[in-house]
This record gives sequence, C-alpha cells and structure tokens, in this order.
Amino acid sequence: MKVRISTIIKWIIVLLLVMQLSYTKLLGGLLPIFSTSYISNPLVMFYLMMVIVSVILSAIYAGGLRNKVLLFDVVWMFFIVGNAIIVTMNQYQCELITAVAYAMNYSYILLAIPLYRILALQRWKLDNYLKALVLLCAGAYIIRGTISLCYVATGANLCPAIALEGASENWIRNGILRINPPCLSLLYLPSVFWLLSKSRKFIQKAGYIILIILGVGYMTVITQARSMMIYQFFVLTLLVLLKNKPNSRKYLVTTVIIGIIAVIFINSPMANQLIDSFSTKNAETGGSTMARFYAIFYFGDKFLKTPLRGIGFCLGKASKAFPGGDISDIGLLRSVYMLGSGMIVIYLVMFIRGFYVAWKVRKMDRDDCLLVLGMTLLFVLTDINIDCFWDIFAFAVPFYIATVEYIYKKNTLGRINYE
Repeated sequence: MKVRISTIIKWIIVLLLVMQLSYTKLLGGLLPIFSTSYISNPLVMFYLMMVIVSVILSAIYAGGLRNKVLLFDVVWMFFIVGNAIIVTMNQYQCELITAVAYAMNYSYILLAIPLYRILALQRWKLDNYLKALVLLCAGAYIIRGTISLCYVATGANLCPAIALEGASENWIRNGILRINPPCLSLLYLPSVFWLLSKSRKFIQKAGYIILIILGVGYMTVITQARSMMIYQFFVLTLLVLLKNKPNSRKYLVTTVIIGIIAVIFINSPMANQLIDSFSTKNAETGGSTMARFYAIFYFGDKFLKTPLRGIGFCLGKASKAFPGGDISDIGLLRSVYMLGSGMIVIYLVMFIRGFYVAWKVRKMDRDDCLLVLGMTLLFVLTDINIDCFWDIFAFAVPFYIATVEYIYKKNTLGRINYE
C-alpha cells in the first residue's frame, strides 16, 4: 500500500512537471484550457489541489519523516504569502481567487515536502529522479528551439502559447524569436553534470555532453539572455575544475582547454558584442539595462513606505514602472518588494543552506557536493536579474530545496527505513 502511495505522489509530481514545462500546450487545439500562455483560474485551482493532495498523501505515507529547515521554509512562506494576499485585495479591491492566482508561484514550495520524503525513503532513486528532470527539460528545450527557428525560417508561430510565456509578442533579438527557457533550466546543467560524473559507459558520457551543449546552446542562440549565458559558463567551468584534483593530469588538461576557449572568445567579435550589449547606449539591448534601474527605484520608493508588509502582488499594468521597466526584471527584489522584507529570510535560508550542505558533504561525495553547489550558484546568480519565484522559474524552487535537503540527509544522517 505504501509503495502505491509513493507511486501516486511521484506521478502527480511528473504530471505537474509536464504541465509546467508546457508539453500540454501543444494540445491547445484539442484542449482550449491549454491554449493560452498564462495559467487560467481553473488551472490555478487544479495545480493547488494536486500540490495539496501530494502533501496529504506524503503525510499518510511518511508522516514521521520531518525536516526542520523545510518545515520552516513552508510555514514562513505561508505567513508572508497570506499577508501579501490581504494587501493585494485591499490595494486593488480584487477577488480572493485573483490574489491567490498571483500567489500560486509561492505555494509551489509545498511540493518540496512530498518530493523530499519520497527521495529520502528512496522511492525515487536520485539518478532516476535527475534523469527525469533532465530529459523533460531537454525535451522542452527542443520544442522551444523548434518553434523559434521555424518562426525565423517561415514566419509561422507553431505554438504562440509557448512562445509568449513571460514575453511580449514577436520578442526578437538579432533576428531570432526569443522564447524563455523552461522552468527547470536552473537545475539542468548541475543535474546533467552529476549524471555525466556518475556514468561509466562512453555512449552515456557522449549523450550527457550533448545534453550540456543543448542547454548552453539554447541560452546562447534562442533566449540570448546575456547574464544567464555568463552565469552558466561560469558555473559549468567551476564544476569542471572542481571535479578534478588540482594536481591531476585531467585538471591540467581541462584548465588548458578552458583557457584556450576563453582566449579565443575574448578576442572574438562576439565578446565585444556581448560587452557592448550591457551599455545603455546600445540601441537594441541597452534599453533593458536602463529599464531595470528605473524599476528598482520606482518600486523601491513604494516599498519603503510599507517595508514589512510590502506592496502586494502587482496586478496588470501595476507591474510597469515609470518611465520604463517592469517589476519582473529586478531579480529577487521583486518578491521582497511585493511580499515584504520577510522574503529576505526565505532567500537567506535557501541559499545559505545550499552553500552549507555543499561544504558539509564535500568530503563524503564530491559529485553530490558539486550538484548542490551548481544549483545554488545558478539560483543566486540568476536572482540578481530574474526572481526565482517569477513565473518561468518558480516551479523549480521545490525541486531545488528538496534536492538540497535530500543530499544533506543522504550524506550525513543516513537513510531512515520506514516499514
């Protein structure tokens, strides 16, 4: 009976992943509820119901398996989100369902509870779990890349519901239709690197290297997110260097190869274009750099009037700053401004915990250490520009938290056997 419950929990999580990665939007013609780029109220209620069901089932299945850090994250988030819903309803005179829909991204953290429990009880082996995340994310990369390149070649948008996720219509840069990456992209590279490190067969290693190229290539060619390109290259380079011992032949060879690639890149026209793109004088991309500063100061001024309670969820046009910019472009300040200074605690606990676990397990399992370190670094660096609780990344948060807590338990506390 317990095995069956754990299987139900696992498939609920996979179903939600498939929906969040937009596979179901390919069925928009058959199922109109999936034909739009935003999550409708009925889907919000479905997501919430599935998350709650999985939490209840995990309590029945492994109620005695608790994690204090995870419990703190969930309880603290419950209070600050509840406050934000009240502030939003008072601010905009909106209905409860509207405010709850905007709070949905923060409720996903609940999913970390059942996910952690089935990992801790080894009902979902770590390698199979990471393979599922990687393959689902890789498929989402391929679908998005196909839509973008087809649009460039023919002018036809194969699936507007996917192309418009968190983006404006005809979001073009350098002649390419830009489509935001899938929600698991912050977990993708460290997960593939872990699988690559654990693989023994040449064909497996070759496959994982191709998957790494796919992820980096998507960010470079399709999304063209300048900061994300730099963050991914930095994290990937760090993981490769830390994987090998400083005095080993592999380490020296790897360092030389990375050095050669870096020298070639620095002296290429692409490097000059990348550096110039951050300048506010650049006609095509400089506007987005300046818009971030406008948004930080515009919403920061509102936040300082009620720093504890925040300004509430920004509905509709309220997310736009004057004279330009959007609250979605200011990194983790977005959630701090909207939900209040209590969100700072959430970020501190998440990221300090990640670095602590990576340090704690470094001598027990180097690959586990690098997995947690890579994920944490990508979350921290990305949060400088894009909030990890924003629409496109929010669903990755419970997977990050559950993975960190499981790695800590696996390497320090051992497996609790519930019969």
